[in-house]
Amino acid sequence: MTVTAGRYAGYIHAPKSRVVFNGGQNVDLNGAIIALTVLLTGSNITIEALPGLSGPPGPPEIHLED
Repeated sequence: MTVTAGRYAGYIHAPKSRVVFNGGQNVDLNGAIIALTVLLTGSNITIEALPGLSGPPGPPEIHLED
């Protein structure tokens, strides 16, 4: 997944897969990445958990499930 600068909300749920998150520059993610492995690339990436996150919230903006 490649995103450009900006603020994004949601989660990526791929517990049996590898997730590659290319954040470009100045990306804020409010949510979570749940995966077997995660590769983050880019610069100035901020990931903040959703308040009270005990599992994937709904409805998601991004939902990948394998």
